[in-house]
Amino acid sequence: MKTIRELAGIVEPNRSEILQQFKSLDKPDNQLGYLYQKGKQLKDPDMEELAETLFPGKQHAGKYLNHLKHRLTNKLLDLTLLADFGKNEVQRAYFYSYRRFTVAKMLIGIGAKSIGIRVAERAFARASKYEFTEICFFLANELMLHYGAILGDQKLFQKFKKLADYYMMVLQAEYLAQKYYAEVVFYFSNSRNTKSEYAEISTEYAEELKKLRKKVTTYKFNLLYFNILASRFQFLNDYKQLITTCEEAIQHFEAQSRPLPYTVFFSFYIKKASSHINLKQFQEADEDLGKCQELPSSGSYNWHVMMIYQALLGFHAREYTMTFQAFEKAKTQMDNVPENIAQQWRIVEAYIYFFQQRIPTERKGRFKLGKFLNDVPIYSKDKRGNNISILILQILIFLSQGKKSAIIDRVDALKQYTRRYLNTGNTFRSSCFIKMLTQLESGNFNRIAVSRKAETYYKQLQSVPIDVAQQPGELEVVPYEVLWDMVLEMLD
Repeated sequence: MKTIRELAGIVEPNRSEILQQFKSLDKPDNQLGYLYQKGKQLKDPDMEELAETLFPGKQHAGKYLNHLKHRLTNKLLDLTLLADFGKNEVQRAYFYSYRRFTVAKMLIGIGAKSIGIRVAERAFARASKYEFTEICFFLANELMLHYGAILGDQKLFQKFKKLADYYMMVLQAEYLAQKYYAEVVFYFSNSRNTKSEYAEISTEYAEELKKLRKKVTTYKFNLLYFNILASRFQFLNDYKQLITTCEEAIQHFEAQSRPLPYTVFFSFYIKKASSHINLKQFQEADEDLGKCQELPSSGSYNWHVMMIYQALLGFHAREYTMTFQAFEKAKTQMDNVPENIAQQWRIVEAYIYFFQQRIPTERKGRFKLGKFLNDVPIYSKDKRGNNISILILQILIFLSQGKKSAIIDRVDALKQYTRRYLNTGNTFRSSCFIKMLTQLESGNFNRIAVSRKAETYYKQLQSVPIDVAQQPGELEVVPYEVLWDMVLEMLD
């Protein structure tokens, strides 16, 4: 009861203000409440109209509105501390630890040191159980200071000093691993080319971190280590070795007795699934995606990543119903998805539209063809993969509609794109296929003539199958051999 009495003495003077934080937002007849309700309801409200409604006749209504938005934002940030974000055991422990750390610091800061230290000790026990290194270090450091400089308790001072030293060492190792991981991901996502020099860098980083694994055993450190190790084979498109590395990582984490975030397993199962697709091991890919499906919450970023791979698996395995079902399911969860995910789904949808012209299906839906066809790809490195798919899709859809003049208009752009962006071995298959498409005009859209003119490029394409191609597998949403058969079927 002593703790309750102490806390009551702290929060009671602020009770009315705390309750008012909620009540004011539920009343649309006050300015904050009105702005909050509009913010919830409207995705893109008219700010001038809002300013006039809230501050009618005021000369600087826009400035007043900005001030009101700032007040509302701060109020919502304060209320965030009271929200429950925990969807599983690890997440609940994570948010509990950070909140208790914050509460402990605030209590100590206002002079309630006794209860603040008790809160800090409980938070440390929870954080250390789940290996939240950063918070463990800050709490151990706070407790070391309290028992050493304030209470002079030799035993507890030495205990938390050793713990602070240990977690500082772990924190530095995790920082190093995180820095290395950020570098290799930056190279991978911004290059779109698989470069051997980046694979060498990943190998060097992994070897350096491997030496630290004897002292540092936290899941976060090992998660970063295995991801960096896997990135080497991602850069090289060595799918067999990538699968082996992922299996090693999964085995390591399954042997851990403590609860782990689902992302630990998800990151390796999704890499395995991608690799199996490119190796045409479709049953294995489906099994890996089945494991992934059990992990993220529906509609989350990782859930969409998993569903996109489900759609790709359907295309590559020629199980098109699987692709259609994945897209239909994803369509119900498209609110607030990041642009890169939305772009991937637009490409999948366009391929579905194209396939529906050739394959009977019960799927019904409206595809904004005109908007897609008039889209001008942005020729930037981080968009290069999507540009390949967009350019190819435009030609395929025009061909299915018999719009030969539209294809002719784009041939020069295709040739320029090939010279500019597809002039390395890292995009060899895409380069071959686009060169095959440019033969449509020179072959006068005649099946025999186009096939003859494209034969050289077709043989080059076949000489480098997907499973050995040095290009990211995701560039090829549908195998180019399948698309070329469909192209020839549409010719005169």
